[in-house]
Amino acid sequence: MGLKQPPAEDAMKHQTLLQIQLKNLPPEGLRIAGAVDAATVLDIAHDDRATIVTPVELELHVTKAPGGVLVEGQASWTMRNRCDRCLAYYTARVEGLPLAYAFPDFTEDILDLTEAVRDDILLAFPTQSLCAAGCRGLCPECGQNLNVRDCGCRQEGAGDSAWSALDGLRLDGGPAEEADKHPK
Repeated sequence: MGLKQPPAEDAMKHQTLLQIQLKNLPPEGLRIAGAVDAATVLDIAHDDRATIVTPVELELHVTKAPGGVLVEGQASWTMRNRCDRCLAYYTARVEGLPLAYAFPDFTEDILDLTEAVRDDILLAFPTQSLCAAGCRGLCPECGQNLNVRDCGCRQEGAGDSAWSALDGLRLDGGPAEEADKHPK
């Protein structure tokens, strides 16, 4: 699946949002607000597990600091994730991710925030995606999504935990009953 490139003027508009001209930065700083495309501007690829489905909305405040530049703000977007337990897709909104960057000894005329913003957004991706805290996942026998309906496969030993097979294990090598008869 190929990505459609935005018209050159749209790409340039998004680039200028993240590439800040510091030459005439006012003493009170500069407020910047807008949205950028995650795939084309931030180079965050579409993925089956997690994809940003809306433009990334940015609100930034850029100020000169002693010996450098300070950028503070926030980012918001909507993601389409795949649940790690039941494999169903769901959407989640990331609202107000704090952004803060200090560029000490920055002497260039243009400050490019693209890489810094991209890194913060990627770090905000969930390490474990769950559609709901109580997601029951898939049946290990038949693959039925247990959030949708029960399958009946787990009737026998339904109270057993995943660790119940280790209940009889003894480190001395003997059966559980023999270990109990001969304490060390």
